[in-house]
Amino acid sequence: MFVCPECGQCYQAPGQCPSDGSPLSDNLTEPLLGQMVGSYRIAALIGVGGMGRVYKGVHPQIGSRVAIKVLSMECAHHPALVQRFFAEARSVNVIRHESIVNIVDLATLSDGRPYIVMEYLDGQSLSEVIKERSPLPVGGVMSLMFEVLDALAAAHQAGIVHRDLKPDNIFVTAQGRPKVLDFGIAKLRPELGAGSDATRTGSILGTPHYMSPEQAQGLHVDHRSDIYALGVILFELLTGTRPFEAPTLYSLLDMHVKQAPPPPTSVRGDLLPVFDQVVFRALAKRPEQRYQNAYEMKQALELAAQSVPPGSWGGLGARSSGRPGSGIATPHYGRPPTVPSTLGGQAPSGSSPSLGGQVPGTMGGQVMSGGYGGPGVGSGGSLHLAPPATQDRSSPVPYLLVAAGAFVLIVAMVFVFFFGVSLVGQANQASQPVVQTPTSEPDEDDPGVPVTNIPGMPTGVGGNKHFDVTAQASAAYKAAAQSNPGLQVALITANGVKSDGSIDMSSQITNSATFQFVSSSTCVLVSATQFGNTTVAMKKSDCSGRPVRMPRCTMANVMKRAFAQTKASPTALGIVSYQGNKGGEPRWSVTLGVLSHADVPDDC
Repeated sequence: MFVCPECGQCYQAPGQCPSDGSPLSDNLTEPLLGQMVGSYRIAALIGVGGMGRVYKGVHPQIGSRVAIKVLSMECAHHPALVQRFFAEARSVNVIRHESIVNIVDLATLSDGRPYIVMEYLDGQSLSEVIKERSPLPVGGVMSLMFEVLDALAAAHQAGIVHRDLKPDNIFVTAQGRPKVLDFGIAKLRPELGAGSDATRTGSILGTPHYMSPEQAQGLHVDHRSDIYALGVILFELLTGTRPFEAPTLYSLLDMHVKQAPPPPTSVRGDLLPVFDQVVFRALAKRPEQRYQNAYEMKQALELAAQSVPPGSWGGLGARSSGRPGSGIATPHYGRPPTVPSTLGGQAPSGSSPSLGGQVPGTMGGQVMSGGYGGPGVGSGGSLHLAPPATQDRSSPVPYLLVAAGAFVLIVAMVFVFFFGVSLVGQANQASQPVVQTPTSEPDEDDPGVPVTNIPGMPTGVGGNKHFDVTAQASAAYKAAAQSNPGLQVALITANGVKSDGSIDMSSQITNSATFQFVSSSTCVLVSATQFGNTTVAMKKSDCSGRPVRMPRCTMANVMKRAFAQTKASPTALGIVSYQGNKGGEPRWSVTLGVLSHADVPDDC
């Protein structure tokens, strides 16, 4: 029998479909072609994964299309795998988000193989978009990430962790809208279907290039593992490359656990340093150091996106490929957001949702077997080693309020990235600022814990209306270097900087300055905030900055040149960073207002 891959009509002889002219396919190698599955006739094979195959189904009367995922016969004999297969349908049904592929039915074939029926998407996988179109427009990347984070937030709020996020599992429609696929190894709350085959400590599930450190070690996994995977995806979207590559599986997993990622700006020269900070925090080795939910990461990206030039907001609409699609034109975010938005209309409050039981599995990719480099690794397959609402981004909020909101939230992002500590918890120490720095190597098991107190650090920060960033950077370096010989400056950030180069620490809780110093083995982070000073010792590998010389320009000089470049309002406050560029030469990056950015060389 011969089947038309477009309309699903069956014919006895080879040739072309008389209705649409498509070459007919022989069902000799694919017996399901031409067969009725539920209300749909199987028209074409469109994908093969480790647990089964995905077909295009066409309704004989009305012509509507669906994607039908059929579990393989081998897997159908294992109740645990069948449970994982149906877990995808249960999880998606619970989430019900427009950026997650919709599942409309599930049942069993006459031979006992389970299947699920999904919406048919027209476009490409995100991995194909990256491969064909890199470097991607930064604004387009931001728009896509906003929607993926919306979907991820909805999943996490429903108590569901994806655990295998990767570009192959994010589909981009012809209209540029993302659809998150393949919740087949999703970890669910027990009441949503997590069974006795839940992931055990020591089992590894996921795709190696996108595994969080805790996944790589077979440890407990929660929603912050998805944040890590999105950090890898963001790095790849921005640069066209992955942050970690290695010749062996062991080496790759070891890099996830121990090695710091390179700054995206070192790979793509037109990126601003603010994107480095977002990626670094998403890829923090410890879950508690990452964004604690998708809402936080989306806020950080919305604020970073304020500096993206208008011309970079092109969409990532995929080419039409005749593969799974809704065919419904939907609006795409083609301009920068004006104000940070919330997910589902509300920011999550308090702690993250309780995430309970777990259901392992491998759905969309291939099951990896043998050594590294086998099926599913080079092509982004899966590894298994174990026996709500769309938001309007065109708010009419006045320009000044936009700028103020941007400053407040991006400063909070940078501060939490460096320290992961609570500002409020330090409020009662404001009258007696505490300075802490290591007197020996950081504790390998707890590198983020302050160690001892030393004198000589900047003091009197809380009520300081004229905090001199340049002078305090020098004082912080001298004090830290006393106990840590060999330190070099790696990064200076300042938030809420006025036109004269100073910060009013008393005016905003988020106004702050941060100084990062590194040696061959140690990283010392010194912060100055409204609540005083704090120094945190970490391992060198946990720091993002590269050693550079101390700045020659004063902050006052930098701001004067930045205002001259941008013509920004004299009342605008700056977000400033000092670090080495791709060639190692230190430069200043200054963001003023919403879209005004200046790049100032340190050549004073």
